[in-house]
Amino acid sequence: EECSGIIDNPESIDVLNTARHNLNTTLQNVQLAKAVPAEARAALELVKDDKDLLPAFEAMRVVNSQRAMVQRAISETQTSSKPNKNRLHHLTKYFEEADYVLETLERKLFQHARDFFRLGM
Repeated sequence: EECSGIIDNPESIDVLNTARHNLNTTLQNVQLAKAVPAEARAALELVKDDKDLLPAFEAMRVVNSQRAMVQRAISETQTSSKPNKNRLHHLTKYFEEADYVLETLERKLFQHARDFFRLGM
């Protein structure tokens, strides 16, 4: 009986399918956002090795890519619904760790570049 009711209402199926898709997308975005700080911490460990910064650079490239996707999701959410300022503030704080690691990596890379420049003189 329920099945025949659903079959008779294809609009309901479309609505449910859209809701399922939106929920899956939201869950993926949340998982991605939660992974950013852990990925940034792992990259920070790699930055500590002054002799091989390439793995740290690659890790930060991945973190920045993830962060960009999450920020796109946030902006899409802001345009489609009223933003929750507390949640957005929390996410901003979440990304500060990634910014710190990127700044640390950049400082080390520039220090290496200065050192090579001095050696060449």
